[in-house]
Amino acid sequence: MVVVLVVVAPVQGLELTGALIYGVRLRGTTGPFWHTASGSGGHPLGITDASPAHIRTAPLANNENGEIDLELRPGRYIFTLLWQCPMADFPPFTALNLYFDGDNLTPGISAVVQLARSFTAFQVDKRPKALSLYLREVDNIGALFFDDSELRAELGVAFYMHTGVPNTPLWRPSDLINMDRVGLHEFSLDKMPDSVLVLELVVGPSQQAASPPTVVVPGTRLRAGDKAQAVQPRLSGDLRPPTAAQPVPGVPSPRPRPEPRAAVKGGQTPTPGAAGAATLGETPAAEATSTTLTPGPERTPQSSATPKASLTPSGGTRTPGGTTAAVSRPTARVSATPAPDATPTPVKARLN
Repeated sequence: MVVVLVVVAPVQGLELTGALIYGVRLRGTTGPFWHTASGSGGHPLGITDASPAHIRTAPLANNENGEIDLELRPGRYIFTLLWQCPMADFPPFTALNLYFDGDNLTPGISAVVQLARSFTAFQVDKRPKALSLYLREVDNIGALFFDDSELRAELGVAFYMHTGVPNTPLWRPSDLINMDRVGLHEFSLDKMPDSVLVLELVVGPSQQAASPPTVVVPGTRLRAGDKAQAVQPRLSGDLRPPTAAQPVPGVPSPRPRPEPRAAVKGGQTPTPGAAGAATLGETPAAEATSTTLTPGPERTPQSSATPKASLTPSGGTRTPGGTTAAVSRPTARVSATPAPDATPTPVKARLN
């Protein structure tokens, strides 16, 4: 008995490994840039998953160089991004790029968020080019979700605001007033109000087609990554038996079989007749002779005389002259008489 074990690997969570935001203006200019990384060209972008009541005191999720690695399992996650932005540079639209599973070159989620009193005032970024986490230009996938064939993370909420602009019509929830967590160049307090972007990620099962499970057969050397199809190899075209239309290597093709024909001594060629009979002509009944036909070599005519005979299948009908030709396989009988002025000549024919 063969026991087949199906090993189902546990579903691993996604990893949020980068975030980038930058201003987008109607005239096409972009910047400044804030990212969860260090280096020239961008400013510090802090991130926390703390609740609004603890945002001011909870430690940031960034490591020493500003980068992040946050595990995402099925559920809902709310993150708050914090950055220092002078009010003169505060953009009416903000591009939001999120990077997953260590691929910090291509954004998995690429959206444009509008400055508005709404939780869902965002849309997919349809521009052909985007930026990597390190501000290099790359091709833009343009999606509001990331799917790794096991889990799917989708952007559910996104809105942003400046926390230090009193006496303005800007929307400022009370928990986000005068927030100070990062500086313009360092991940430290600078006694200046920050800007914040709040986003929600909804993580659930993948919506892609599931891959076949891994199969382990005792006594074999199947590796852990082998799929179920590996234990059932399919026959290729070389293993199928050749058909009649396919030549077999090393074996000469047979010659085509010649069409059956009757060789008649006397210089006349038979012509097709009715009911399967070949009619050679009328024969007088008085001088009819009976000859048994056997297979033999084809002969050439030796006389100018033209014998006339009538051939019918075995058990056939009579000819007008009263004689009957009985034909059977592989032999046939023929009754034939020569013309009045010719010497009777035996007639032999070969049936193939």
